[in-house]
Parts: sequence; structure tokens; C-alpha cells
Amino acid sequence: MLLLTSAATLTAQSPLTFKVDILGHGEIRKGGLKDSSNYDPRFLVSRERLITDYHGISEKVRWDLHLTLQHSTIWGQNGGLKVYEGWGKLSGENGFFLQVGRQILSYDNERIIGMNDWAMASLSHDAVRGGYEYGAHKLHIVATYNQDGDVDETGSNYYSIGGAQVYKTMLIGWYHLQPKDFPASLSLLFMNVGMQSGTKGMDEHNEYQHLFGGYAKFEKPWLTIEGEYYHQGGYEEHGLPIDAWMAAVKASWSPIDLLGINAGYDYLSGDDQYNVPASGSLGLTQHKEVKGFSSIWGSHHKFYGAMDFFYISTYFCGFTPGLQNLYATLDLHPWKRLDFSLGYHYFAIATHLKNMDRTLGHEIEIMADFTISKEVSLSAGFSYMTGNETMEKLKRSTDDTHLTWAWIDLQFRN
Repeated sequence: MLLLTSAATLTAQSPLTFKVDILGHGEIRKGGLKDSSNYDPRFLVSRERLITDYHGISEKVRWDLHLTLQHSTIWGQNGGLKVYEGWGKLSGENGFFLQVGRQILSYDNERIIGMNDWAMASLSHDAVRGGYEYGAHKLHIVATYNQDGDVDETGSNYYSIGGAQVYKTMLIGWYHLQPKDFPASLSLLFMNVGMQSGTKGMDEHNEYQHLFGGYAKFEKPWLTIEGEYYHQGGYEEHGLPIDAWMAAVKASWSPIDLLGINAGYDYLSGDDQYNVPASGSLGLTQHKEVKGFSSIWGSHHKFYGAMDFFYISTYFCGFTPGLQNLYATLDLHPWKRLDFSLGYHYFAIATHLKNMDRTLGHEIEIMADFTISKEVSLSAGFSYMTGNETMEKLKRSTDDTHLTWAWIDLQFRN
């Protein structure tokens, strides 16, 4: 709920609204984690959100207040209540706006930065966002800053990992062009992320990495083609230089309303030195340059397979040999309240590792969505993956050859 007003005319609506969103999630999985040869215990999670919006118009300026309280917990635990979103926003008739507070940052297809709503906690950021939205043009500038508390007596403002985010600073520039009555759009994205390094009160400092690239989309009622490219540079938190990139292309074809076909390919660069030997001991190889692409705070679950083995569940010791993801899905809409999806993924690493095949495995996914009513929906899915010796070595697990995962969601929202 970003309420990004781009129209020249500011309109008044009901000044105060409340919404409730309750999600129950259950899953069972076999394999994929170290020493998990047996079925893991049933995993049951609840997430509740109370969403409040209040707005008004003063002269030629619209103001919006938004608050989302979120409680998420594993069944049987108390869980935690937090402010998931809390921001104020000013929007003018000339297209300029300013938004301050904890907010969702979601751009384009959420490859690089998004809310990642599949995760029960989801992502939000303490940020200042300003920009311009009018006609075919959108320009956003976002600045964030994270700290644990006030500056202490030593003058230190060291930010520990125990905070809400893992970074110290982030600057985003995003430009989107969507010409009127034209079937294509283009977005350009720039990010600079400061990762804290050193020790509090001693050599604490920030290492800065940057990302730039673009996303293009051609869209007709029956055909959609998407393409994107991003490059990363700068330095990671230990001071090593970064030179990484990714590219992706996707085509979606819907010849009739009841049928949709999607196919695509993702390539994410990786490190070409394996710094953890197959024996499992600490490696002695020192990287001189980081080539493994990091997809920052994107909604990874949307792209790299429903079982989340890549870019959520990392390889052993954080080693990143990159990823190739060749996939196809078949979407069926037999009834207006029912949707089916059948998908296939071929996974491989991007680099060549000594004595290892590049192929990681194959994943098959089945998903279904049933709309019970306007307020209630039911979703379920089942995934099966067959891995190989490369998958076992990189994951440090002896059961990564035949993996299963099943899940079910029940959601209520008004």
C-alpha cells in the first residue's frame, strides 16, 4: 500500500480506513538442510496485520498517514509485535512527493529490492523517499540510515547485526518511463549500499558497494517480454573488490484466457575459486575479487525455485558459484476462482569448479490458488527436486538428491 499519487488532480476519499490481513501457513519438508534425512517437524506459522490509513487535503497538498502493525509467530510461541510500516507522505498537484518513515521499497519485478511477502516477516525499511511522478515519468530518490541507538560517549554509532537491517546506509535512484499508449516501459536503477566493517570504537568504517542496471518490459494482452541486466561493483564488508553481474529474460504467452505459458532464463555470476575444500575443513584460498552476484533485498522466492535453495538458503560457508536457472511454467485457469500452475526448473552453477559438474538438479512445482470469497483465499503447493553430487558438496548435506516440500496457506483480508 504505497499510495504513490501521480495524477494532477488530488481527490478526497474516506479519511480513515482499517484493514485486517490474517495469514496461516503450514509446511512439511524432507531434505535440503544439513543432517535432515528425516522429515522435519510440521512448520506452522501465523501472521496478522492491522492496516490503518488516514489522509486529507490541505490547499493543494494531499497528506497521507499509514500504519501497519504486524504480529508473526510459530504456533505455540508468543511471537513478536512490531511496526511493519509507519510513514507520512505529502503529495502535490505538480507531481512531487515526500514520504518519511518505515516503508516498503518495491521496484519493478522485485528482482533487486522488494517486500518479499512470502517471508512471514517481509521487508520494510526506515527511509526518506522523495520524487516526481507525472505522466510518463517517475523518478524516486531513497535514502536510509540504520543505527542501534544514540551516539555513545565515545562518539561511536556502530550498527550491530542485531538491528532490523544488516546494512548501515543505502541510497537508491530509480527512474521509470512508461509512454502513454505505448506497449513498452523502461526502468533504470542505481543503488549504493554501505556495509559496516571493523570493530566498534576502533577501526569501524563503512565499505560501499554499488549496483546499476535496467529493466525493460514489452506488454500486450496476449504476450509479455521482460529483460534485465544489473552490475555490481565497489567493495564488500571485508574490503574485497566486487565485480559481479546478472542478466535475465522472460516471455509470457496467453493465447486464450484459460491458458498461460511462461519461459525464461536467469544467469547470476559466481566466484570461480572454491574457498572451502571438499573435505569440509576451512579453506586456504583467499579471494582477490568477489564475483558472486548478490540480489540484495529482492523477493528471491519469485525467481529461483519455490524450494528456496538459492539466495535464501546459501551454499556452505556462504560460497557463491553463481546460478543458471532455465525454467518454464504452465498456468491453467479452468474456473474464475481456481488457478493451477505447473513449473519446471533446471539449475546449474555459473562457474566451473574442479571435479564438479555444473548441473545442480531439476525441480518440479505444482501450485493451486482457490478464491473462496472476496475476503478468503486458499493456496497450496508441492515441489520435488532431484539434485546431484555437486548439490551435495555445495550444500554439505548427504540428502540433497531427492527433496520434497509441501505447503498450504489460508488468508483472510477485508
